[in-house]
Amino acid sequence: MLQLFKRDFQASFFSVIGWLLYMVITYVLNMPYLLTYLFVIFFFHAFIFYLDHKANINRFLISLPVRKSNIVLTRYIFLIICFIVILVGHVIIDQVAHYGLPYLETSPVNGLTATWLMAMLIGSVAISLPIYYAVKSPNIAAFIQAMLLIGGTYSYIVIKDNPYIDLSNTFTYFLKFIDIQPYLIPIAFSLVCIPLSYLLSVWLFEKREGV
Repeated sequence: MLQLFKRDFQASFFSVIGWLLYMVITYVLNMPYLLTYLFVIFFFHAFIFYLDHKANINRFLISLPVRKSNIVLTRYIFLIICFIVILVGHVIIDQVAHYGLPYLETSPVNGLTATWLMAMLIGSVAISLPIYYAVKSPNIAAFIQAMLLIGGTYSYIVIKDNPYIDLSNTFTYFLKFIDIQPYLIPIAFSLVCIPLSYLLSVWLFEKREGV
């Protein structure tokens, strides 16, 4: 599986650099960076599985005497490492930008914000990978993932800005719950979601390939 990991790294190296350069541009133009993360989440999942499909990697891998669970595990590890690199790069860019660009309106990324961004990225891996292992066509899987991202973002905006929907009590309760352990809760969320998602992806992959 080291070869698969190496191939993913080589294929994504310039993409990671490209996204970090784009992050620099968002700071120079004083743009919100959360939208960038939505593109990152979509792009890296779709890109890696598109490469697999184009090169018939799955057909080759399942012919090898390798456990399917290890194939899935490699993909989880790679994406999480990839997102950690992007997040660390973002934090460095953020600190430099707030030092050299006095017109920035956003607050600097602190430890709590970075923790929640990482939880969001890991949560995206937990939600997205089972989709790609359930559907053979990466195009259809990417469409489903995109609809989830767009639908989730749109629903949040509608609920937040709709005067007829009052979830203030729910949000207040949620925020009070978060305040108990603002660092521990997102970490615990990640530790729970990833193993469950991994087991689901293994089951879906084996079922899809008729193992």
